[in-house]
Amino acid sequence: MKSARLIAAFSLLVAAPAAGAEREDANFDKTVDGVKVQVGQGAAVPATFPKDVPVYPEAKVLTSVAKPKGEKTAHVLSLETSDSPSKIVGFYRDKLEGRFRVERELDTGNGYMMVMSSEDRSRIVTVTATSTGKQTMVQLVVGSK
Repeated sequence: MKSARLIAAFSLLVAAPAAGAEREDANFDKTVDGVKVQVGQGAAVPATFPKDVPVYPEAKVLTSVAKPKGEKTAHVLSLETSDSPSKIVGFYRDKLEGRFRVERELDTGNGYMMVMSSEDRSRIVTVTATSTGKQTMVQLVVGSK
């Protein structure tokens, strides 16, 4: 239950900047019930992040979450870049093609969402890219079914 609350709190932290809300820069690095959450300047791609899923080049890591699930770990990265949402989604489509297939795509008007699953359907990658004007907020989720 603590981990669910921690992930919910993380979601609120990620949503505030994307919605254009004013907030002070927060730095947060904590592990609760095995869930590692980093927010702010110390946020980095976890060492356990899957090597076969690229992190968008030159994107700034705003937050990261790593949640163990048995022998596997689910990951959520919140990134920021000046590239367009369509360029970001295209990057992931190109880089994951052949190992993952697109299950769903959605054009939200100011961004894109794409859900991909591995060929054996054991893993899922979700990419959400939303323009906030000058920057694009990217949420990258990698997990196992």
